Amino acid sequence: MLHLLFGCITILILVNFGIMFSLLFSSLGLLIGSIVSFLLKQGKHFPVIDFFLEQAEREQEKHFPGKGAITLFIGKILTHIIFFDNPTIVLGALIVLVFGDFTSTLAGKLFGKYKLIGKRTLEGSSAGFIVSFIYLSLIFEIPIAFLTAMIGMLAEFIPFEDNITIPLISGLVLSLLL
Repeated sequence: MLHLLFGCITILILVNFGIMFSLLFSSLGLLIGSIVSFLLKQGKHFPVIDFFLEQAEREQEKHFPGKGAITLFIGKILTHIIFFDNPTIVLGALIVLVFGDFTSTLAGKLFGKYKLIGKRTLEGSSAGFIVSFIYLSLIFEIPIAFLTAMIGMLAEFIPFEDNITIPLISGLVLSLLL
């Protein structure tokens, strides 16, 4: 849910205040997240943050408190910097990251039966693609929305942090198609 919340806030800032403010929000999120992660690693406790980490953090991420949030902010920052001259590309890439990745995780956990690669499921990946496509089609022509959603969700399968690969690959696809 935090992934969705911070992603939606970034999108709202981008649409209403522009790319610079959206980049500043993501940078501030990374700074605060890094400080909190460092303090948690040192044994400090923050009840609200501890609760969210207990609920959301994957077992393999326990050694790096807040890794998911930190990589989310890194992915958003890199996307903003690389595609800074075209806020529409940043918006499209963030849509796939925020809505597609969130939906694929949620649908995979709730309905996933057919495993693909790793923990990815056919149901989760399909749901992430469909949601990304629907949102992207509100902004882009149907073929562009389709290809961006498809390739952006396939970026989940790259054996690297998907909070970084999804928006960068989605942004690259959009930059090639627009």
